[in-house]
Amino acid sequence: MKPKKGFNKHQVKVITELDKLARKCGVKIFTGKLVYAGLKIQSGNCRLHSDNCLVIDRGQPYEEQLDLYRQVLLNVEIQPKHFDELSQETKSALNLGLHKKAQPAATPDQSQS
Repeated sequence: MKPKKGFNKHQVKVITELDKLARKCGVKIFTGKLVYAGLKIQSGNCRLHSDNCLVIDRGQPYEEQLDLYRQVLLNVEIQPKHFDELSQETKSALNLGLHKKAQPAATPDQSQS
């Protein structure tokens, strides 16, 4: 996958590593300019037959692409050896998103009535 022009070196490294990780986990990834016959196709993850697939518009901002990789990686089994191959920057970017999603919603303190 070739990340969007305008990404800094850190962002390119993170997206490239997440792309490789997803592929190692069996995710089929399709990237490109998602406009066909005048219609804009939406990025996202889906299942095609029994395959996990990820469709990414190369023109999407970094945070949106990062979120798409996080979403698809939540639905696959990641071998520890593949996770260990990631740089610390990529682990941080991936864990930050997974940690945020795992946080329970704040509840009001019921003792203050």
